[in-house]
Amino acid sequence: MHGRAELQVDCSAESALIYWFDYCSISRSRTSSEEGNLARTIIEQSDRSSIVGTVKTAPWPFYWREFVFKTVWKRVEEGYILGTVTVDDKVDYGKTFRGVRGRTKVFVSFERVSGRSCKVRITQVLDLSGLVPAFVMNMKLQLSLSVAEEMREAFEEDDEIDKLGRMCILRRMQLGKEECTEEEEEIIDKALKMSERAKHAEYRALDCSDPRVSLKSFTHLDDDPSEPSVIFGQAEVVVDALPEVAASWEFLLEGRKARKNHFNEGGIDRNTYNASAYTILYQQVRKIAPGIQHREWRSKGMWKKVSDDKYLITYSDTADFDEMLPIKPNVVRASAHSILTFERLPDNMNVPQTKFTFIGRVALNGIIPHQIVDKKQPEFLTSVGTTVRKSFDKSDRIDRSRRDEFKRKLEVHDHNSYTHEENNIIDAMLHKMEAFDTKGSGRKKIKTPNSFINLETTTVNNTFWGRSNSTVRASPEAVLAYFWDTHARHQDKVDTVEKTALKPAVKSDHVRVDYIVKKAAHRGAFHEREFVTMNMWKLLDDDTYLHVCVPIEHTDKPRLERGGKTKGNSVMPKTRQGLNLGRMVRHRAEYFHAAKIKRGRDGGSIVEWIVSVDMKGNLPGWINLSVVRYNLHRATSLQQYFSNHKLLEEYEKIDGEILASSLMAKLDSGMGVGMEDSENDAIKFRVKVLFKTNEALRKLGEQYEFFEPMMVKVIKNKLRPGKDCEKKLNHLSVKDGERIGASLAGSLATNVSGSSSVGEWLARFPAMREMASKYSWFEPMMTSIGTQLLGEVSWGLKSRMIVGASLSFIDLVSDLLVGWYYLSSEDSEEHIYGWLTFGMVAGNIFFCTIIALVNHSKSTKAMLYDLLWIIVGMKPVKDAMTVTSGSDKPKHSYLAPVVEMTFSKCIELFAEAIPACCLQIYALILANERKTGVIISALLAALTTGFNVAIISYDMDTSPSNRKNSPWIYGYIPDKSSHRTIVFLCIIINGGTVVLSRALMVVFMCLVDFRIALSWMLFEMILFLAYKAIRRDFRYWIPFDGDAASMAVAVVVRVICKIITDFTSMPHFRHPFELGGFYWTLNLCVTQLGVFTSAYVYTSYGDGELPDERVWQLIMLLFVVWLTSFLTFLLMIKRSYVHTFICSMAGHQYTCYLFHSFSSDELKASVLFTVHRSHWISIHAEVAEWVGKNWDGWVNDKQEGFEDIKGSIPESVMSIIRGKGKGVVSSEGNSGMSSTGLSGERSVGGERTIVREVVGGVGESSG
Repeated sequence: MHGRAELQVDCSAESALIYWFDYCSISRSRTSSEEGNLARTIIEQSDRSSIVGTVKTAPWPFYWREFVFKTVWKRVEEGYILGTVTVDDKVDYGKTFRGVRGRTKVFVSFERVSGRSCKVRITQVLDLSGLVPAFVMNMKLQLSLSVAEEMREAFEEDDEIDKLGRMCILRRMQLGKEECTEEEEEIIDKALKMSERAKHAEYRALDCSDPRVSLKSFTHLDDDPSEPSVIFGQAEVVVDALPEVAASWEFLLEGRKARKNHFNEGGIDRNTYNASAYTILYQQVRKIAPGIQHREWRSKGMWKKVSDDKYLITYSDTADFDEMLPIKPNVVRASAHSILTFERLPDNMNVPQTKFTFIGRVALNGIIPHQIVDKKQPEFLTSVGTTVRKSFDKSDRIDRSRRDEFKRKLEVHDHNSYTHEENNIIDAMLHKMEAFDTKGSGRKKIKTPNSFINLETTTVNNTFWGRSNSTVRASPEAVLAYFWDTHARHQDKVDTVEKTALKPAVKSDHVRVDYIVKKAAHRGAFHEREFVTMNMWKLLDDDTYLHVCVPIEHTDKPRLERGGKTKGNSVMPKTRQGLNLGRMVRHRAEYFHAAKIKRGRDGGSIVEWIVSVDMKGNLPGWINLSVVRYNLHRATSLQQYFSNHKLLEEYEKIDGEILASSLMAKLDSGMGVGMEDSENDAIKFRVKVLFKTNEALRKLGEQYEFFEPMMVKVIKNKLRPGKDCEKKLNHLSVKDGERIGASLAGSLATNVSGSSSVGEWLARFPAMREMASKYSWFEPMMTSIGTQLLGEVSWGLKSRMIVGASLSFIDLVSDLLVGWYYLSSEDSEEHIYGWLTFGMVAGNIFFCTIIALVNHSKSTKAMLYDLLWIIVGMKPVKDAMTVTSGSDKPKHSYLAPVVEMTFSKCIELFAEAIPACCLQIYALILANERKTGVIISALLAALTTGFNVAIISYDMDTSPSNRKNSPWIYGYIPDKSSHRTIVFLCIIINGGTVVLSRALMVVFMCLVDFRIALSWMLFEMILFLAYKAIRRDFRYWIPFDGDAASMAVAVVVRVICKIITDFTSMPHFRHPFELGGFYWTLNLCVTQLGVFTSAYVYTSYGDGELPDERVWQLIMLLFVVWLTSFLTFLLMIKRSYVHTFICSMAGHQYTCYLFHSFSSDELKASVLFTVHRSHWISIHAEVAEWVGKNWDGWVNDKQEGFEDIKGSIPESVMSIIRGKGKGVVSSEGNSGMSSTGLSGERSVGGERTIVREVVGGVGESSG
């Protein structure tokens, strides 16, 4: 098969020849590897020739294709030529494969065009050999010729060439131009007249996705009759450049970037021709809509320097192209007339400003539905205005200069210049902030993935208020400037119709008045809202500023109705620049906010912000509440804004979470993506924009080319088969990044929390672990993204919940059906139905009782809500949803969400699954006729048990917090996804076979003599409890208050855990807090011994309900399956954790071991204060010394992570400290003067004594 390619490359002929001749270069070898090719190697090489071997991939079911060829080059008069032919040399690639030798011939010519450009022509003949279809040959030939595109991209200099072209046009525009012909003068005069008419013509304002671009639609602007397919429109925007610079940029139609954009935006064809120094001929073909013929425009463009501060460009229809370019068939000739004006404006913060106005008249001709015309008009006008604006945008520089100017004013401001009225307003807003806690009712927290933002709403005096507490990585002065500068570029919103600064009653640097009009919502269902607000700031102390915003009345913007009279809260504007708006009404809404900005550690700021909005107009309350919630999320925008301007070296954990919020945020209005764009395009565009605007991401993207495409794949969250990648960080390619990013979706599908998903993902790829160790913010960013992805597209979680809930529900239904079967049986087996029913009811009652005891501090309503989930059998679903939301441990519970989920599943196993399985096995053996449905029900019960055991073990082990706090126990599940799957299946099989074996053991003993079964189980239980008591490990780790309650819980939980381990061999219960590794393995051996013992007893002394041969077959089958799964499990887990299955360490010993092993105070506190105090009784003196030594630093917030430490200290400990300290330590952890009367001089230094006494007292009381 033959193929040809021709292209022009931005390099010399010599450079192009070297690129082609160096077949095994690093870049080309990497590209070949990414395409899936097996190998390429140099066999022989000289200055003018080389012999190369390569093995290329072929689509299934074809074999690999091997090519061995010789390449020779030669210099000719025009440049160089190169030839390639196949040779028969044998090559050792260092690996074996099954392939077919292919053949190829290539001829390439490199012709000089200029010193920096050459033309490359490629001709290739390809023969894959064998029986290969033509389409496969064609596909491989296209792939082979794609090296031409790779060469063009490698030497691409489009930006440099376009820059030279613009410089030439700019020089011509600055110098002027030659005299125009009469025809050209007539065209320019017509353009100027149309531009003037547009200033006074009636128009209809169009919605625009760019807040800085204003769009207008006219009925007509010239003398021609308007047709349905004729579009008159205008786009106007301020550009941060000189008029001649913007005009030269726009007039470069033959530029390479303009040509690329044309085809990327759906263009079909495009040709340009420079007719003179100031005119250009321009032809383009575009597709309009599916089912409608393409439209062609042929235009003549020219520019004119109207004055030193004004330039004009006009495009009008022309026939000058007709001789050079024949009219194409099946293309409709359209008409267009465009006027572009560039007028100089005053500089903005030393940045030149130009008002760019585009006026266009477009006749599409033919029969086109008006809906298409109405849709295309705003899209086209927005594209014109946004493209020019973004090409010169210097918004960050302007906003930064405005903030710096404001901060300079802060330094010289007279802080005593506030009037009595202004001080009253400030005091009132401070009172509102206090009232949020004291007088608020119905406070509700708003869920946010960012742990550095707390949002909540409340109702004060029947008005909705919201509060935000956030940490911002910027100085208080910079944050105050952010709030103050309401006219900053970054504050522009697409829903803002008008924003004007009004003159305040008293001129001052600390007061400003704004008039803002917000667009009508829901396509006119709600009227426009206008706000007249007074902004004011004040320095409260050396480290705290206050910014307030309150509604006021202003003489320049009175509340008016249609006739000019006052009308309550409504305004009826008559016209908007000459256009009658009819019945449009504006309501005067009210907006309050107060932001307290306090200097934090490391130069950051702590911002407490309250806000309230009353939209007026008799709207329902939920709308006001939704507006309040929307405004509260500006706290995230505040964080993102300052995070975007930080350097990569300054990034910390908080910046990672802020960055995650930016990456996951929906496209903001004005981002430039049309509504017709797909979700994937929108995600790609969003990430691309963020990598341009964020300083740290831009630097990271330049350093690692894979990072941006990887993040695109992460956020798309499309479940695809994952592939492992063992490359190091610096060796990753774009394809590797896409593969790694796409694999996160698989981790999200197998985990219930973002942290565990990301933990699995990091463990799978060495490069990502290297990334996380190099950048401390990377893992928090990915964890936050994973949490949000689980919340928004939680198909992984949903699949797990559906599978788990379905198995539980089907198991429940099967139990009922089996019970009904025995109830209606003629063999008088109604007692089995009674036992099954009693077991289910008793199990649910026990389940409800235990959950109620654990969460006894909950309100009655919350408690009944939890119990309802248990009764309907959907408690696992509710727990999984709680874990996925990323919620912390509630104050009314002793258990964290993930622990409560595990606890609930264990109770379900103990109270429902295990008894039901035993009863079904018992009924099945006694039945005269063993129905298939009854057998399936028993197997389903075992499968459900095994699945729950696997879920518990998997979630507990892969939890990042568990692996961080207990690395000695958690982490045995391997990092590789395929190995994880095998381990997960092994746990299911192991749990299912053990529960069947143990149930058979109990049933066999009961059928011989019930006392034998009871004695065996009692003996095992007593032995276990005695073992725990002798080792001083009887008390359970849950930190219950009171010795009696703690002992009662210990007895119940120890019995439950022992029975669950007997029937399931759950790997999680090898934890020293539970059975311990040694006893877990001993228990497993005893269980298997008991199974064989019960089978012997039954076959020797039983009544023969089941034949002896069938008994031993069944026992041996289960034993072989269990042994195989268990050995596979041990072989697949990490070898470093095998010893944990035989370790004899007790719970209190493990607590002490972790306390001594950790160096972080936060981890030490998590070890001590989340377990019962008896676990650290033996080291209470060390604990007292540690707390006393570090308390001063903690209470003064000098130790990082102190908030987490304070949050983990039990209330009982804090209450003892407060009781003995009498004010030395408050509930917030702040220090103060003692009021105990002990000489009245007890300072912070005395806290050590108190803490040591408290810790020592706790230890003694528990001894």
